Amino acid sequence: MVAARPDLIHVNEAIALPVAVRAAAATGARVLFDAHEYSPDQFKDHRLLRVLAAPLYRHLVGRYGPRADAMVTVAPTIAERYRREFGLDCAVVLNAPPYQRVPFRPVDPARIRLIHHGVALRGRHLETTIDALARCDRRFSLDLMLVESSRGYVDELRALARRVAPDRVTFRVPVAPGAIVSAIADCDIGVALIPPVDFNYAHALPNKLFEFLMAGLAVAVGPSPAMARLVRAEQCGVVADDFTPSALAGALNGLTPGEIDRAKHRALAAARRYNAE
Repeated sequence: MVAARPDLIHVNEAIALPVAVRAAAATGARVLFDAHEYSPDQFKDHRLLRVLAAPLYRHLVGRYGPRADAMVTVAPTIAERYRREFGLDCAVVLNAPPYQRVPFRPVDPARIRLIHHGVALRGRHLETTIDALARCDRRFSLDLMLVESSRGYVDELRALARRVAPDRVTFRVPVAPGAIVSAIADCDIGVALIPPVDFNYAHALPNKLFEFLMAGLAVAVGPSPAMARLVRAEQCGVVADDFTPSALAGALNGLTPGEIDRAKHRALAAARRYNAE
């Protein structure tokens, strides 16, 4: 690191802060602490590891965070918690993709395609989305484009889909991050039902939300405050009353083709504001 003489060290999460701060002292570099989410909430799929790791991450943020020259996170409520608990001035950089122009594609009223994509973590309870589809009208189908993380979880989801919604769930091969928007643009409604199992999930503004908008999809979310606020403000989809399958299915079943198309138009308009540029 000393030989490289960097001007800026970009710290990827709190675990890298000690070495970055030490390297900056030796080289004169500036330090950007990219916290992503709220660092003490780690290991969502392992409750014991999360409890054991929290003191370490609080120590790292409290001791080394003030020594960074700048800090960013992905949502305003997460930034506010860093300010309140650690006294850190934290900017917000949304998980939004670069802007690309995607043409409007009207919905087929007889075949409305839902999509969820991302990492297949048990803590995200993706079985809820499959159970919701089983309660939806037959005009709805579901595509899942998942990166396997929790061992065996995708196979469990496949088995559930065959049991409760046979021939209505398609498991797609995941694509590189830069190809997600074009890959999902053939669908109609992006689904992000994320139960608030921890602070980060409760206040999430995930990349998939902005990729839905960029792809021109209507959006269906649970009552997660930040996502619900955006969807309502932009009038680009529906917010379920709670995180149950029946609540999501009820919100979807109430949609008319005209309402879906209007939401898709508004998503494309919102993407002009919510993008990396």
